[in-house]
Amino acid sequence: MLNPFPELLVYSFFAPTMLRLAVGLLSFYVAYATWKNSGAETKLYIGWANIAANAILGGMFLIGYYTQWAALFALVFWIASFFVPTKYRALVTLSTGTRLLAIAILFSLLLSGAGALAYDLHL
Repeated sequence: MLNPFPELLVYSFFAPTMLRLAVGLLSFYVAYATWKNSGAETKLYIGWANIAANAILGGMFLIGYYTQWAALFALVFWIASFFVPTKYRALVTLSTGTRLLAIAILFSLLLSGAGALAYDLHL
């Protein structure tokens, strides 16, 4: 089938950039929501580690600094969120569908690269 808008293929390099920015903002949202939910779980070391990891990964995604490495670490982090014990469920602030969508975006970033305006070395 022919592409209905072939002139838009010139901008295909910006598609990973938009995915990178979306998952970066999502990581910052998770860090903020975990920080705002200042329950007993957040005051533990695992809560602060969760906030710091999401904030650092979100910053790496927004800036575009080593995006493929950040995607690899975030994949491990977000897949591990499915296996959080019930004692720490307050640390998981997103629904299952949102986490699955984020994992799909992270796989895409890992395979396709960082996109435009990024400092990245290919794996």
